[in-house]
Amino acid sequence: MILPDGKKYILYIKTSKTGGTSFLNLLNKIKKVKLFVRKGKERILQDLEVNDIIMIQNDILEIFKKKTSRYI
Repeated sequence: MILPDGKKYILYIKTSKTGGTSFLNLLNKIKKVKLFVRKGKERILQDLEVNDIIMIQNDILEIFKKKTSRYI
């Protein structure tokens, strides 16, 4: 998968009832999708490498932005 110029990651924001799970399955066939997961009481981003695909759910977008703005 080719990323747009100057970009390091693809961020997929998944919403309910829009075919997101099917699209996520397709993305996983291209490359293992990294998730913003709950670990205890915190949410963490799985080990990230350049050219990764990141999936987050739209209801936690603000939390994701606060936690990862310095990395992404």
